[in-house]
Amino acid sequence: MAKTTSATKKSKANIEPRQIDAPETLKNSGFFKRLGFTFNAEQKHLRDEIYKKENKIIFVNSRSGSGKTTVAVSTACAMVEYGLYDEILYCFSLNNNFQSILGLLPGGVEDKEKAFYEPCLEALTECGYFPEKVVKELNTENPADAFVSCKSHTFLRGTNIGNRTILIIDEAQNFYIDELKKVLTRVKDGTKVIVIGHDGQCDLIKNRSNSGFIPYLNWFEGREGVAVCELTENHRGWVSRIADEYNPTSNKNTQDEQNE
Repeated sequence: MAKTTSATKKSKANIEPRQIDAPETLKNSGFFKRLGFTFNAEQKHLRDEIYKKENKIIFVNSRSGSGKTTVAVSTACAMVEYGLYDEILYCFSLNNNFQSILGLLPGGVEDKEKAFYEPCLEALTECGYFPEKVVKELNTENPADAFVSCKSHTFLRGTNIGNRTILIIDEAQNFYIDELKKVLTRVKDGTKVIVIGHDGQCDLIKNRSNSGFIPYLNWFEGREGVAVCELTENHRGWVSRIADEYNPTSNKNTQDEQNE
């Protein structure tokens, strides 16, 4: 099995989304073959659950470095290319520290939020797209030609997330319950929702227990049209894997046992 970071790819190309016949499954998809991606078994399972027509919302609880955003974004791009959906909305939460200095930063709202686009931009680049062409907020000359939007949840109140849209909610563990509810209640029936998070990495420092990710995963799980996936392998590297495995509580218990 080929080693992956988020996914292994052979080459990059400027790939424009285009409508072609959609395959029944992505097992032998020309889209992924063209990119040279190699997914492990867990990543393939997530890809396939996203692609299933009957799944309206997919939750994925995944470790750091597991390739969750790349799998989600690349599968969403394939579905746009196959003409199954028209656009992708990448939604994120502004962390607590950033919100405290938001008003001090230069530029408009979109300029201030661009730092949070990076996971999506990296995934698009891995898929062979030029983000400055396919992301509406970056394509100032021809935004109508782009098919990806990047927005924080802050500005979704009162809006509708329309039919034929794939909504990717990234780092969902950093959404408070009311924030995640606000986003999910914007969704119309023609939307496919992918909720990505990790219950072991929450940046809501003062109120981790109020994260909406696991409560909403549990609330939806078992219902028709819902898939829950897990990515357990960190492909980023040895340091990242060891750091991710550290648990302050279990480490304290081990230290106490050694001291006895």
